Amino acid sequence: SSTRIRNLLSSGAMSEANTLLGYHYSCDGTVAPGRRLGRTIGFPTLNLPWEPQCRPAYGVYAVRVKKQGDDSGTSFPGVANYGLRPTVESGAAPRLEVHLLTGECPFAEGDALRVEWLEFLRPEQKFDSLDALKAQIALDREKALAYFAAK
Repeated sequence: SSTRIRNLLSSGAMSEANTLLGYHYSCDGTVAPGRRLGRTIGFPTLNLPWEPQCRPAYGVYAVRVKKQGDDSGTSFPGVANYGLRPTVESGAAPRLEVHLLTGECPFAEGDALRVEWLEFLRPEQKFDSLDALKAQIALDREKALAYFAAK
């Protein structure tokens, strides 16, 4: 039922929700400028303002990204954070930030993208410092790489 799927999404049970949907839960957004903090700590991100009707759990996910309307099958693996970014902001609206795992980013500000949500990796949390955040992002990246290597 749709209620069950909404409950699965809000609890981070992405794999189970995707199975019931019969396709990957996805969202569309346009790359917006950010503070470029990710670049300064070695993990550049695509910032995608997004206001979902059914909000997934705040946290880190393995995702695939492609340009909207690109039916060529070209997509890029990534690790995404969806949430309030409590380590670097307070009182902000939820934001979706995607770090591509391929090293190069073929997307630019203003590009319309589709993000497919594949696997919940961990809940969002606040860190005591940027160094602690950076260390965790490195672990999240490795976990996402392992997810894609197993597929």
